[in-house]
Amino acid sequence: IKQARAMGLNMPILGTGSWDSLEFLSAAGDAANDCYFPARYNPKPNTDSGRAFSDAFELKHSTQPPAMAALGYDAIKVLAYAIVTSGGIDNEGLGDSLRSIVNFSGITGPITFDPESLISYPISILKVKEGKLVILETLPLQD
Repeated sequence: IKQARAMGLNMPILGTGSWDSLEFLSAAGDAANDCYFPARYNPKPNTDSGRAFSDAFELKHSTQPPAMAALGYDAIKVLAYAIVTSGGIDNEGLGDSLRSIVNFSGITGPITFDPESLISYPISILKVKEGKLVILETLPLQD
């Protein structure tokens, strides 16, 4: 991003979900302004559980939670739910339990596994403005 800006590429730049991190903002500096990318985690959660997670993380670490912290938290919660509902860690039962999850209330949003074991949830589009991540809009799940 810095090299592109230094070469005169002063236009919006589309990026990947891995850019939703403080490390990206720090590394890119002012060059990150006017970059757009999907968020793996909405840094301003709109659910009680999301706000509680974000507030607790910020209290302990003096910074907003990065996407990987939120995704890791949800992954453990989903796995724990699947273990409980399947009655243990038997591979077949656990897999069936994971595949049956619909609208699990995660802090990153509702989590649903489709028949191919893919996760779908609303995606927030972020923009970097004045060195900060700003939610541009959130795209809902498509039916």
